[in-house]
Order: sequence, then structure tokens, then C-alpha cells
Amino acid sequence: MLEKMFELRARNTNVKTEFIAGVTTFMTMAYIILVNPAILSVAVPHGAGMNFGAVMAATALSSALATLLMALIANYPIALAPGMGMNALFSFTICGAMGVNWQTALGIVFLSSVIFILLTFWGVRELIFNAIPDTIKYATVVGIGLFIAFIGLKDAGIVVSNAETSVALGSLKSPPTLIAITGIIVIAALMSLNVKGAILIGIIVSGCIGYAAGVVHFDFSHGVLTLPDLRPTFGRMDVRSALNIKYIGAVFTLLFFSLFDAIGTLVGVTKQAGIMQAGQVPELKKALFVDAIGSSIGAVLGTSSVTAYIESAAGTAVGGRTGLTSVVTALFFLLAVFFTQFVVQ
Repeated sequence: MLEKMFELRARNTNVKTEFIAGVTTFMTMAYIILVNPAILSVAVPHGAGMNFGAVMAATALSSALATLLMALIANYPIALAPGMGMNALFSFTICGAMGVNWQTALGIVFLSSVIFILLTFWGVRELIFNAIPDTIKYATVVGIGLFIAFIGLKDAGIVVSNAETSVALGSLKSPPTLIAITGIIVIAALMSLNVKGAILIGIIVSGCIGYAAGVVHFDFSHGVLTLPDLRPTFGRMDVRSALNIKYIGAVFTLLFFSLFDAIGTLVGVTKQAGIMQAGQVPELKKALFVDAIGSSIGAVLGTSSVTAYIESAAGTAVGGRTGLTSVVTALFFLLAVFFTQFVVQ
């Protein structure tokens, strides 16, 4: 059944490899479950002021649903989640600087996703993708990778803000920073030895060290499994208010942000997975369609724009080649929904 659905032999892979790839992708993306609500819950007037718990559950659930659609419709090893950068635009610019309430901002996300869907249906996004020179496509991948790497270095404390130079070296004596560096060294060593699942092993080792050192904490006071409460955000988008002409700039900003983000991710991941052929991405229209649907799902559940994640390359790096990788990632995101209250901020 799995062979028929995902063409495992044709893409030179197997169930075991796809499972490891799916878990690896989830582990490299799991940070979004906490980071996204942290950004969207920043209090008004600086941010959106959304409910942290509801956004956390919406983040995990929208990621699970969108990633599963990518697996079943496009058969790609690409996971989706609320996009970094787009969540900052949503919270700090649209809600913070522009003074838009988060219900209307969700309506803006929904409107942009509807335009995504129409442009994809009419083949416009595919035409734009094919018209972009390969050099720009690859440069987009590099730009996204550098952005994600910078976020990781900053959150790990390896680099910090500096008034004179903007960026400076952080304290390498800090326990979280030492743990992060240890994880990087473990991953690099295992990858040099061609160990399958090197990234996953490095993440697990870092997590265990962090827990033993008291850096990672868990809250068992509410039990292990909890049912998330989506009521504060589910279905609260205000599309009618978002139709105001003054928000057209925000709608199209999200539109172009998502378009080029998706292009960079699709190029990077499909090329690494060996799916890209002669500079073209097979089933591109299906993948772009899922990317568009993902944002509408996120808006309904109560989170910022959902998009394809470049972290999926971590899964393809260990052999992920089909949608089965995405199915595994989606299942872990779905499980995470029931553990959201288990993690301490």
C-alpha cells in the first residue's frame, strides 16, 4: 500500500529511511511550536496580543494538517508550519505598527491565502516560478538558510545584539550555548562519518544533556496528555474588516512573502532530494496549491501564514524522498498538539 501511494522504490528509498527522515524533519522544526506563539502573544500595542496556549495548539495542528496534505497531494518530503518572518510581520508590523487587531490580521492572512489559491489554480504562480532565473532561485534558498541559521545562533546565545557592531559573539560559558555547540559538534562528527540520522541523534543528545543540566524543564502539574483549548482563536478571523482598502498593502505583502518563500524552499528541498529535473520541479502546481491551502487552514485555526519549511532539507539529507516522510512529520505534529501544555515556556 505504501509503495503504491508514495512510489518508494522509484525514488530509491524505504519505510525505515522515510521514518527517520520524518522524525528528523519534525525535530528540526519543533521549535516553531513554542516560538510562533511567543511572537504572536507579544502584548498590544507592540504585538498581536493573542492567547499563547491557543496559538501554540493552532501552530501544531495547522502544521500537521498542511504537512499531511503535502504528502497526500504532492508526494513531497516537505513539511509546512507558520513561517518565521511572516509571524513577525503579522505581530509586530500589521498588529503592532499598523494597529490592526489580531482578528482582522487573521482575516488579512485568509484573504492573501485565497489569492494564493486563485493564482495557483490559474497557473500564475507556476509561470512566475518558471520565469525566475535559476541563480535567483538558488540565492533565495541560501538567503532563507542564512536567516534560519542566524535565528538558531541567536537563540543558542552564540551571537548576541551589540550597539556598536549590531552582532557580537555571545558568552560561550553559558550552559545553553555550550549545549548547542556540543550538539553542533556531535552532528558534524556523525555526518562526516556518514551516520544516518546524524541530525536527529545530535538533537536527542543535546536534549538529554539539557535536561540533565536543568536547562530543559517540563511541567507535569497538569499531567502529560492534555486537550488544548482552541476556542480563543478558532474561527475568530474577521474577513469583513480585512476587506477594507487600507489593508491591501498588507495582503499583497503576505502574498509576495509567501510566494518567494515557497519558491526558495521547493527549489532547495526538491534539488537535494533528487526530485528536481532539468531545473524544473515536477508536480509544482500541486505543491504550490498545498502551500496556499496551508495559510487558509492556519487563519481559521488562529495563526499566521503557514508555508513550506526549508528545515525539510534536514529530512532529505538523511534520505527522505517521498510524502511518507511528510506523513511521519505530520503525525508527530499531531501528537504534539496533546503535549503543548506539558512544555514550560
